[in-house]
Amino acid sequence: MIRCKVCGGVFAQPAEEKSSFVDGGGRRVRERALCCPLCGERDLERAVPCPLCQGWMGSGDLLCPHCRRDLRFRFCGFLEELTTEEREALDQLVEGQSLTDDFTGEESRTWSAV
Repeated sequence: MIRCKVCGGVFAQPAEEKSSFVDGGGRRVRERALCCPLCGERDLERAVPCPLCQGWMGSGDLLCPHCRRDLRFRFCGFLEELTTEEREALDQLVEGQSLTDDFTGEESRTWSAV
């Protein structure tokens, strides 16, 4: 599947846009480009299923747009429940670090630093 980075549309086959022009030497040049059949943009990427909901996302993304919004909403709700001191401690803990480092064993840093 293919995904348009501009409109988010997902499709099996891109559209083909044909154009022609006369170059500086007076020769007619014909071009063909693949584009989104929904919006006509050329900014396309390979689409893969989201690991959470199986919706479509770009191959370089970790989650689809819907799951990213849901995660952001839930995370913001969690942050609202923290005290100012807890938010400051969390900020110090994760500054420049992955939240999963201590859970995956990839980093030797421990959460007991604060």
